[in-house]
Amino acid sequence: MMLIYEAIKFADRRHKGQKRKATGLPYITHPIAVSYLLAQYKVSKRLEELVAACILHDVLEDTKTTHAQLARKFGALVASLVYELTNDPVQVAKVGKAAYQRAKMAGMSNYGLLCKLAGR
Repeated sequence: MMLIYEAIKFADRRHKGQKRKATGLPYITHPIAVSYLLAQYKVSKRLEELVAACILHDVLEDTKTTHAQLARKFGALVASLVYELTNDPVQVAKVGKAAYQRAKMAGMSNYGLLCKLAGR
């Protein structure tokens, strides 16, 4: 549980001041909701790491956090899942968001896909 607590604190600090476009709520409400959905329906020996990755899933894309920082603080699995869930803005601009998401999801790991679907 400590990993999840640390992920919440980290994501909350990194997303500080960011708001959800549709609701105006603090951004952290989204990753918390995503992690809750995953935890509610997924059974796994790695559930704590999966929940942490869901909480952190937007920090590479929306903050100045680096993959190396995540790996040091949360381990290789969490960092690699967050990286897998991060959009490449150059590719999104090149092919469009819908086409990019379809192609990306087709090649995701099972863990990554679970986090992505919980976020949708």
